[in-house]
Amino acid sequence: MIPLANWRDAEHLEQRPEMTEILDAAARYPTSLIYLAGYVTDADTRQYHTDASNLGDELVIQTARQLANRGIDANRISGRGMGINKTMGRAVVVSLDVTPRPAMSNLNPRQLAEQAAAEQVPERLPPENRSFKQVGGVTVYRVGPGDLLKVTYRMGTTADFAALVSPLGTISFDVVDDVPVAGLTTLEIESLLKSVLSRYFRRPRLTVAVVSVGSKSITMITPAGNKIIALTGRTTVFDLIMQQGIPTGAAAPGVADLKAIRVTRGTESYQVNAFQIVENNDWKQNLVLDDGDIVYMPTFNESGNYVTVLGAVPTPGIYPLPGKLTASQLIFQAGGAAKTAYLPHARIIRGDGKHPQIIAADVDLVINQGLRSAEKNLQAGDILYVPQSRIANWNDFIHDIQPTMSVITAPLNIFYQVSIVRHLP
Repeated sequence: MIPLANWRDAEHLEQRPEMTEILDAAARYPTSLIYLAGYVTDADTRQYHTDASNLGDELVIQTARQLANRGIDANRISGRGMGINKTMGRAVVVSLDVTPRPAMSNLNPRQLAEQAAAEQVPERLPPENRSFKQVGGVTVYRVGPGDLLKVTYRMGTTADFAALVSPLGTISFDVVDDVPVAGLTTLEIESLLKSVLSRYFRRPRLTVAVVSVGSKSITMITPAGNKIIALTGRTTVFDLIMQQGIPTGAAAPGVADLKAIRVTRGTESYQVNAFQIVENNDWKQNLVLDDGDIVYMPTFNESGNYVTVLGAVPTPGIYPLPGKLTASQLIFQAGGAAKTAYLPHARIIRGDGKHPQIIAADVDLVINQGLRSAEKNLQAGDILYVPQSRIANWNDFIHDIQPTMSVITAPLNIFYQVSIVRHLP
């Protein structure tokens, strides 16, 4: 991550010399990603009576819009509000991620063809979120009935007005009556109110902030019971696990089974597998929850031994070890080998994570050649890894999959916090 620039607010960005530097760097690294981090002060949160992350998001959104207006593809821009920074104060920090994207150049022709075909299949993600929307790569909140807004005039003097969103999705305050705002973001509401107020004021200046959220909730279902949870801000599946204090890590009774989380939205159901998210670094699969979602959070319900399968299988994760289980049987439990799986290099990882024993799983001999005598029995704690290509250096490979292995043994909140820090500029 290469730091490029930072500034105290997002006004008049088109006049700043740093903007030219960012555009030049983005052109020099056409495959790079641009990350924005928005910081605010304690005084900002007191003045606007809203969450520091939301204020930071607004700075990020304004900056993202300026970059998009200057020709940078919005899909390359991401970021979020980072909260309060007492040293820097209010600021937007712009960084360039030039990390090379790995190429699967060592796949054989059949695997390359299958990979190309798989890429034509659309991702199984919800088409729309009614509670949040993407603006310049940032997830922002949509206002709904029951939310309380604060509208601040900034015209000579400052005046604040509370505006409760009615059951019909409208707000009324001062000279404004029944303006429909349901489904809009605060920036969209600002633009709408400026248009309405222009009948009474010349070039009205105002800001809109969400004071409290009362319109949106989800239902979480666990073996221990059901719970209705208010959505008070952007919340992903991983955020929900941490906010509700659900145990994660080594398999035990009551610990979340992170391979089998399911989110139901309307008539559609979506699987969330923490192992796939971490291993593929595909954080889009960590769904942002929506109003009315039902989240099924399964947990392990029995004591005993467990094994793990990772890599090119449909459902990687932790599975019970019922006395005797072979490597090929575990692959079938996980949905079978994927079409892109390179079975000759499947390995069993056994023992200490820092100095493990690497054992050939021989599943290619069993599954493709029918040699039952080649079956390998698994032991408690074993990790079976099914790669998508030939692995040249197993030491490098073990190092590369350490983040995924940490999800097996460590609490998710520790891993998630570390992963967020790694993405900061």
